[in-house]
Amino acid sequence: MESEFDDAILAGMSDDEIAGLLEAAPKKAKRALVKKAKTNATRQNLMASSTPANSRGELTRRFNFLPKNIQDGLTRRTLQASDGVLYAIKSVAGAKSVKMFRDDDNKVTGLCNISSGKLEKGNFFLMNEIILLSGVATNDQAAGTTSTFHVIDSAIRNGELELRVNGASVISALSTEVFNTTGNRSGHTGLYKLDNPKLINEQQAIEVNLEWANPAPARMWVKVLLKGTIIMKN
Repeated sequence: MESEFDDAILAGMSDDEIAGLLEAAPKKAKRALVKKAKTNATRQNLMASSTPANSRGELTRRFNFLPKNIQDGLTRRTLQASDGVLYAIKSVAGAKSVKMFRDDDNKVTGLCNISSGKLEKGNFFLMNEIILLSGVATNDQAAGTTSTFHVIDSAIRNGELELRVNGASVISALSTEVFNTTGNRSGHTGLYKLDNPKLINEQQAIEVNLEWANPAPARMWVKVLLKGTIIMKN
């Protein structure tokens, strides 16, 4: 009986036929239909406020691949999804490597918006874009500020990026040249879109590590932004 509640079959039945099928169905099958209807409603709500190109569209397409506890939370509306960006800014003056998120980080407006390189408890993050930028501060500017962040400097461009989550390498030896969007008018400066979005669970350590061949120029700062969908308690 449960197989009769498949979407393709239901779509071809009249309202009266569905009502009759539901009335004759055992409790287990009725529960299956209610669960399917709630899940579909959740997916439609997500789709209604997003397009396939944005982060919530990515979430919608991958709904069935999310852990069951997250699916259930979104279905029951104990969890909500919204566009989100994690960012950090670090000095790289004279350096040849940098850890953009560290366990001694604190939230400081304009410098970093997560503490200890981890999501807050109860939050999940589906990341689908990375933006990498650099800028040079003038002598009279406060630490961590630059007038403008641009396409990454040529020195940093000759390097690699690694993304680690909870100690495991998720992206390894990604050439930083992919963030060189010079002449590309179709997207955001310094943006690299992931073919396979990455799900980061609550309290998992996030690391974005950069390494390049030659020392970076004086007073140079690097900014990284991880863009996607944050799933949090409602």
